Amino acid sequence: MFVKHPDISVKEVCEAESLDNLFHIPISQAAAVELEDLRTLAHSFELSEDTDMRIFCWGSSMYSAAKLYKLAFLTMQTPAAFRLVWKSKVNPRVKFFAWLILLDRLNTKNMLARRNFNVQPNSLCVLCDDGMEETIDHLFFQCRFAKQCWDKLGVSWVTEDDLSKRIERSRQMAGLPFFMEIFLIAAWELWKIRNRLVFDSIRYVQQMATKFQGGSWSSVLPLKRFR
Repeated sequence: MFVKHPDISVKEVCEAESLDNLFHIPISQAAAVELEDLRTLAHSFELSEDTDMRIFCWGSSMYSAAKLYKLAFLTMQTPAAFRLVWKSKVNPRVKFFAWLILLDRLNTKNMLARRNFNVQPNSLCVLCDDGMEETIDHLFFQCRFAKQCWDKLGVSWVTEDDLSKRIERSRQMAGLPFFMEIFLIAAWELWKIRNRLVFDSIRYVQQMATKFQGGSWSSVLPLKRFR
């Protein structure tokens, strides 16, 4: 963007009277920082008579997508929640479902609206009558029905905007080795109930969550339904 000669050689850079002459002035603040790094780099090695070669940082002149990918993610820290999901004992379908939740890619009504789908009849949560938009946070954590389900299962959620951190901190607070399995299976069942309400037009009675017996999801069955 600021450089005058994109194909300039390393030798020409090192022999330039001033690096400032190689760029269109003024430059941005970020570019100025990079220019200072270039000054330091240019004085850190000696030139030879060999022909210039492009050597990638992995020590080869051959490009490798695999090596570039590994380098790009070498220092990236994956949130613990993702590792916990993939190491859990649930089946692959539920793991993929949880992965979509963590990435905010689950097809909730909110997500469909963001993708410019015409959500009918509205984008409100179908598990409660609170008139709240169906987002991942509401559907699985803030919805009255979901909260009743978590209470029956003995799961408490900390207040944390970042979902990955919320899961990590709640897991630590619970101190259960199978916390992830409880969370993933329960969230999966909530999603299936939601889908039955959306696609099968089934309506559950208001106090279904209070009918749990021993925290068993087998009791989350329609006590009454009408079309």
